[in-house]
Amino acid sequence: SISQCLRITPKARNFYLINDGDDYHGTMPRLTDQEEIEHIFEKWTSTPYGRRSFLAIAPTILTACISGDRNREGDNTGQETSMTVEDERALTQSVLPELQKDYPRMQNAAVQNYVNRVGQTIVARNGLYKNPYTYSFTVVEAPYPNAFALPAGTVFVTKPLMGLAETEAELAGVLGHEIGHIKARHVAERMEEEKNGWNFWKYIFGGAGIGALLGYGIGRAACRGNKACENKATIVGAGVGAGIGYLVSKYAYFANSQEDEMEADRVAFNTSVGAGYDKQYVGRFYERLLEIQEAGDDEEANPLFSKLSDAMQTHPPAEERVEQMHQMQTSLGGRGKGVVSTPYFDQIQKICNA
Repeated sequence: SISQCLRITPKARNFYLINDGDDYHGTMPRLTDQEEIEHIFEKWTSTPYGRRSFLAIAPTILTACISGDRNREGDNTGQETSMTVEDERALTQSVLPELQKDYPRMQNAAVQNYVNRVGQTIVARNGLYKNPYTYSFTVVEAPYPNAFALPAGTVFVTKPLMGLAETEAELAGVLGHEIGHIKARHVAERMEEEKNGWNFWKYIFGGAGIGALLGYGIGRAACRGNKACENKATIVGAGVGAGIGYLVSKYAYFANSQEDEMEADRVAFNTSVGAGYDKQYVGRFYERLLEIQEAGDDEEANPLFSKLSDAMQTHPPAEERVEQMHQMQTSLGGRGKGVVSTPYFDQIQKICNA
């Protein structure tokens, strides 16, 4: 069983207790696995940094659990959950106040209006308005590029991601991906699995490697070839990622499986193209992810990252995501070109990069 496969060993438990900062004298405390995880979780979530780290990495901590239908495209085929739409709304409202403290709204009306307009265009042109969710799209302050969604229609994009996107079609693809998680009710699935005894430990072991990937990717962009700087970013990312594994074990519904991510990608492509964006540009973000992944596989470029790469086995390979995007582009045949970008996007990007 999964729980037997991922049962933590005494040696591993000692490692986590030592690194948690508790005094350790060689004798195991008489705590259950769940009590230990609760203890560490309380420490991580006691600070804004811990909560920010959780939301930064959680969307990429991808488990080996696969959704019921590998070809699903947001239509909830084969989905079993007792969670209602009203339950999803209540969950969103319960976590929103704390999230807004850690991710303050960017105080720029032009940026907010623009991103909301792009998001609402995707929603309207795909028949998703109040069907059944009311969507909102907000740009928030954060030190890193990210996008994430709460159930029932609430989507957030960080200011650095706005500066990183190269075209409006790319931005539409990012927003469409978050719409995909909402439309496919992935949080409801995770909640159902948690209720049915979802295993705590399966989230922990991939965390360090995933954090290292993000740390290396961001470090590579920011450090401008300084290897010491890149390695430091990787180390920090690995440390954060390991802790995030603990946090996701507490709130399993924040993690998406590999197939959840692939499904959200499919929804992103279909909804963005359906809203009039160019099929060749919607998925360009995936190609950049592949470049980061391939750079991380280069031991000479970053030997520390290569030693952690085995922990990434449950992460959806960027190559697979790019391949899926290319297949969807080809399936549309000779369909005419859509919108690539607009002057409004260029103006907003300048504001976000200022």
